[in-house]
Order: sequence, then structure tokens, then C-alpha cells
Amino acid sequence: METRVTTRSTLAQEPDNIISEIKSGSKPAFEKAFRQYYGALLNFAKGMLKDEDAAEEHVQEVFIKLWEMRDKLKPDLKLFPYLLTSVRNRCLNQVKHKQVEQKYINYTQKQYRDQVLSYSDYDIEDEIIEKLQYSITLLPDKCREVFHLSRFEGFSHKQIAEKLKISTKTVENHITKAMKIIRKELLVIMNILVILIGEL
Repeated sequence: METRVTTRSTLAQEPDNIISEIKSGSKPAFEKAFRQYYGALLNFAKGMLKDEDAAEEHVQEVFIKLWEMRDKLKPDLKLFPYLLTSVRNRCLNQVKHKQVEQKYINYTQKQYRDQVLSYSDYDIEDEIIEKLQYSITLLPDKCREVFHLSRFEGFSHKQIAEKLKISTKTVENHITKAMKIIRKELLVIMNILVILIGEL
């Protein structure tokens, strides 16, 4: 619908029969009311919300509701005050909703930070050790044996090859495979730690 700039004088020029015409289903009367009051209502909503898109949505919804509920309008209703009150109530509901939403976000963030701060270094270390031990159990037998000799007993690749009677290339392949499996298992807890550190 086409709109125009609304002044105080045009707001005061409300035809006495506009409500009865809208009640009877007159689209020209409805469109006239829309053109006359839309601009003022939009400016009012923008002033409350500081959000033009939301303001437009609320004003349009008020006009849609006006048309849908036209048969229930009281004959002596003053249209502009009614529209203004409707827009105001919708805007207030949004403002209150945002305030409640922000309070909830602040509360959950505080709860989360408190939980993180109570998570001691020992807890984190235990989690990593437990995950590492579990990931080692997932290794194939020969791969696990090679990894144990390399990382826990300090054997060189050549010493492992001689002890297990395999080539150094096979030793390297086993260690590469072991590290790939272990990294994959540790990645989950490391990502969690990164998130925790970032929230502190």
C-alpha cells in the first residue's frame, strides 16, 4: 500500500464514519486509514525498538489484525488511539521479551563460567590421561606394542625393528597409525578444553 507523511493535522482528521465503514468491510476505508496513520505509527515503533524491520512488522501486524477483527470493532472506537495502543503493546512485549532473554543468557553464562572455574587442573589432567589410556587400547596389538616401546620405553625405531624383527619402515607405519588413532580420540577433549579456556 502507498503511504504518505502523517502530520498532527491529518491525525486529527479522523472521519466519524471510518470505523463503521471498516466494520462493513470497506477496503477503501481501510486503505485510507492505512495511508493516514502508517507513517506516524511506524515512527513511534522505531522510536521504541530502534529496529526498523521489527517496527514495520509490528505496525503491519496491527493493521492486519484490525482488518481481520473488523466485525468486532466498537462503533464509537477512536481509530488512531486504538492503533497507537496496539503498536505500543506489541513493542513493549518485544522489549520485555528481549530483557527476559538477555537475563537468561547472562544467568546461563555465569553458571557456565562458575562450572568451568570449579573444574580444577587435576580434573583436566585426569580426563586427558584417561582418554589417552583408552585410545591406546583401541590400537591393533602390534601397533600398540610398537607405540609402547617407542613412547613409554624410549626405544628408537631401529631398536624396535631389531626387537620385533620387522623393518624400520614398518615401525614408522605403526607409529603413524597409532598417532592418527590417538589424535582422533583426544581431539574431542582438546576441543572442549579450547572452549573452556576461551570462556574464562
